[in-house]
Amino acid sequence: MKTERKKFYLMGSGRRWAWVRMDKLKKRIKWIDRPTGSDEAEYLGLINILRYVNPGSQLLIIVSSIAVYELFYGKRLYKQQHLKELRNQARTLVSDRELEVEIQYVHRSEHLIRRWFVLEKPPK
Repeated sequence: MKTERKKFYLMGSGRRWAWVRMDKLKKRIKWIDRPTGSDEAEYLGLINILRYVNPGSQLLIIVSSIAVYELFYGKRLYKQQHLKELRNQARTLVSDRELEVEIQYVHRSEHLIRRWFVLEKPPK
């Protein structure tokens, strides 16, 4: 029996991250108390997705951060220790939960959830 991949669109910015699962029309946005870089925010969103799905799931995650994509696959070395720690946390989740994960990079300007993400207002 072939399982269908769950498709997520993920974006992060200095104060928030958000993801949308299109087949279920499920969305989640999280505002971060302290300002972070967009790469760190996006990694926090990635980790949230990996915790959200059932063990053994197959995932396709479309990200807007080239750094998240390259660091996850080990295509480039980054000196920021906090990004390496987040990457290691994500890889551990993938391994422990037996997930199949493919990450694709799409530039922010062409990202499917860009408009919704930009218009989302912070909580009061």
